[in-house]
Amino acid sequence: MIIELLREGTPDLARRWLAALLLVPAGERAGVVAAVESSIVREYASAPDEQVVRLVHPARELDGFVEQQIVTYTPAPRPTRPKPSRRGTA
Repeated sequence: MIIELLREGTPDLARRWLAALLLVPAGERAGVVAAVESSIVREYASAPDEQVVRLVHPARELDGFVEQQIVTYTPAPRPTRPKPSRRGTA
């Protein structure tokens, strides 16, 4: 993810995104980010379970073993609404 942020033009986009987000009242920022994230996933992910970003970190040798971290970012599952109860209806 850091490498993506260092690509040409991306730092300016990140700065603009953060500046725009600061215009939103603090209590509403999480909702704005969730809405934008949902919109991006809906637009660019071909399937809900498709991996969006997979980062493979370089392997590093530690004491007696080699460690490699792989981080996968996927869309959050869509919340399911409980079905309304039909009890008490005539």
